[in-house]
Amino acid sequence: MKDMGMGTSMSFRLPSNGLALWRVFLMRVELKFYQPIVLAILFHFFRKLAISNDALIFIQQHQWQVDLSTFYNNTALAEALATIDESPAFLMMNKHAVNVTLNWLCNVVSFENVHNRLILIAFDTDSYETLKRAWPNLHVLHWKIPIMDRRFSAGDGRYQMFQLFRSNLCAYLASLGRDFWMIQSDTYWRENLFEIVDPKLMLNDDENLLFDQEGSDGLLAEMIAGGNYFIKADRRSVLFFNELSRRLLTYYSTDNNIMGGLCSYRYAGNKCSFI
Repeated sequence: MKDMGMGTSMSFRLPSNGLALWRVFLMRVELKFYQPIVLAILFHFFRKLAISNDALIFIQQHQWQVDLSTFYNNTALAEALATIDESPAFLMMNKHAVNVTLNWLCNVVSFENVHNRLILIAFDTDSYETLKRAWPNLHVLHWKIPIMDRRFSAGDGRYQMFQLFRSNLCAYLASLGRDFWMIQSDTYWRENLFEIVDPKLMLNDDENLLFDQEGSDGLLAEMIAGGNYFIKADRRSVLFFNELSRRLLTYYSTDNNIMGGLCSYRYAGNKCSFI
């Protein structure tokens, strides 16, 4: 060090160990700031991981209740199918979805030939009896699955079971050579879907699967919603839904996302179109 007033100069350098300490201090400050965010992300990740793991364990333990053989052995289903000349439309519910189903049935009662082609599947006694009292002339099947009488929501084990049931039902119907509709009662019909959507006009000769869309623009226009769809029965359709069932048992995913993937590379020769 030299005196500045006498033409001297002064310099100061942080020792190397001091620089390291300063960096550690800054890192701690940053970590302290981001710690709540990181912890929230980790909590959400492990929570989703636990939910997915529980759902897969649940569906694998109870899959026998919705096995393909249960459809072939159900005489009530065969009898209901025999009474419907056109493509039947299937709707499934438990007691927690009865009210919305009743509202939907009232909504479409004036539409020609909608009630006539419906086959409603009730997973518990309460929903079956309620529907039969309200609409005694409808085809209502009491398909008792004890684990399915509770409320379920997207992502949990019972919802995955619902998707597996529907997929196996689709595979069964396609194996019979019966074209069919899958519908949901949470969709409000302003018009008769069976009149404004004619599969014969909307499907080309080599297309066999007709799905609803998440939206009408951009990427949403190519994404399957999975609430309402029409299936033209053939061997390709059987393979499509057999593969969907296999993946539902193996992967934690929604059926519409899996179907979208299968459609994208035309699994087993299947060709999809959109409503």
